[in-house]
Amino acid sequence: MFFTGIIPGLLALFIRLKMDESEIWLKKSKEKVIAKTPLKEVISDKEQRKRFLLALIIMTGLLYSYYTSIGFMPTFLEKYVKINKNEVAAIMIVVTVAAMIGTIFTGFVSQYIGRMKTLSVFASASMILVVPLLYGLYHTTNINEKVLYASMVVFISSTAFGPIPAFLAERFPTEIRNTASGFAYNGGLIIGSWSPLIAINLLSRAGSSPLSSSSNLLIPFVFALNIIIGAAIIFAGSRLNPDTRNVDLG
Repeated sequence: MFFTGIIPGLLALFIRLKMDESEIWLKKSKEKVIAKTPLKEVISDKEQRKRFLLALIIMTGLLYSYYTSIGFMPTFLEKYVKINKNEVAAIMIVVTVAAMIGTIFTGFVSQYIGRMKTLSVFASASMILVVPLLYGLYHTTNINEKVLYASMVVFISSTAFGPIPAFLAERFPTEIRNTASGFAYNGGLIIGSWSPLIAINLLSRAGSSPLSSSSNLLIPFVFALNIIIGAAIIFAGSRLNPDTRNVDLG
């Protein structure tokens, strides 16, 4: 799997080398107003620092939800729902496709109702629906229903990334856009990437064990709680950040 990643990596490099810089960037470069130390400007400028921290809240919630849903889903299916590895692989293929469709869908919707409204709607849906969906996933014995429940969980909890590229580009001025966007996006990993470990810890505290053959009714609720934490952070971020749909990128 590691070496196969070379293929899309080379493809991405080829596309990038063939693409032209944006007209806005070229204009700013000619005017020589591009920041020489953009990270320093992000940190030192009060307004840009505020924008960065507010964007970081959203990215933390999104990455937390992503890693605790689609990221932890294979472990949850195999160790807690007791599905064999072949079926887990098949389910995850469908789930990944659902995530891709969901990301495109949320990006499309954000063009009409706004970036923050899209995030708040999906975060609200996640907090409301994740409990019954995970309860159904945990208790159903029908493989098709398991696929449906797992796909719906991922669709509502980890596909709100669609508006993010546009939102980050619209949130920061051209002079520091790449640096500010890059650090805000990846900065969400500082807390967000811990969500699978937090999920395991919560499940352990609930008295469950991956090796136990006995059913534990708390398992789907505890797992749902971890997804709700991520959704709550997204919702808070969507209320604190202004919508950027009609912002002039210049």
